[in-house]
Amino acid sequence: MAVMIARALGLSANANTGDTGFVDERDIPLWAQGAVAELKQLGVVDGKGANRSIRRAY
Repeated sequence: MAVMIARALGLSANANTGDTGFVDERDIPLWAQGAVAELKQLGVVDGKGANRSIRRAY
């Protein structure tokens, strides 16, 4: 989902481009990390408690 939103917004969303900032970043697929990082920076996603990502939202 994050990749589709990033593409719809015209973001580059390249894989492996930047830190997502989530403590469970290793659980985010590599192909989605760029999109998640950009969307988090824009405030579109913020995860859930304990700074964890919302899984299955990639």
